[in-house]
Amino acid sequence: MKSRAKSLVACLVVALAGTLLPHTAVHADALHDCATDGNHSYGRANSGWGSQVVGTGATTVTPTQWPVDRNQNGGKGGTTDEAVWVFDNNSNSGTSIESGYFSGYWPYGGGFFTGLVPYFTLNNGSVGARAGGFLNANKSIWMATRAYLPGSSVNGAAAVDWAYFDLGHYTVATPTNLEQGEVTGAPGSSWMGGGKGESFLGYYQPASGYPNAWYNWGFSTTCANSPYWASGNNPGSGFSNGGF
Repeated sequence: MKSRAKSLVACLVVALAGTLLPHTAVHADALHDCATDGNHSYGRANSGWGSQVVGTGATTVTPTQWPVDRNQNGGKGGTTDEAVWVFDNNSNSGTSIESGYFSGYWPYGGGFFTGLVPYFTLNNGSVGARAGGFLNANKSIWMATRAYLPGSSVNGAAAVDWAYFDLGHYTVATPTNLEQGEVTGAPGSSWMGGGKGESFLGYYQPASGYPNAWYNWGFSTTCANSPYWASGNNPGSGFSNGGF
């Protein structure tokens, strides 16, 4: 998510009935800081599957508390979010899909939300849209992004628990997997991952598995911006982030 407002992308939100995938905890420490502009802090995990993917998924349990400082960003409020991404591994095209949930300030049209709101963005966070309801706290959920595979009869999509966004024929160049927590505003002003941490189990979808096959991440690399943290178990598909 980027903290600038753009026109909303048209989207379709429908009920999603899916099978929840397993959940796991992780152990280890982030090795380095994430690149940041100073107003965004991250706890991030990148999959090592490179550019042979079209989808990124994760299971998690939503937090029970997520304080967000309403005095940040000139009084508009801060934001905390957790999301999965399919993005351009070469950073040349500007194409990407992000889906997850946020609480706090919504930069694509304004407003401050105290609940956990499903959303998606495209084009490295340049445009975004949100669902019209809230997720339950302390609930096991599945969230995923799937870029369109040219020639398929099935559209690209983003899903966050019950929320489903039809993305049509949107494609991502040299796509790779990413999951990240993000906080806007002064570091430590809002919580990430429920403060004490939120755990994820990461999945990828290769082109050969489009549109329904998902496989565990084999390993990941992590970064974080203090006071936030990220960790992953290598080899393994589990990772977590948090901090306040």
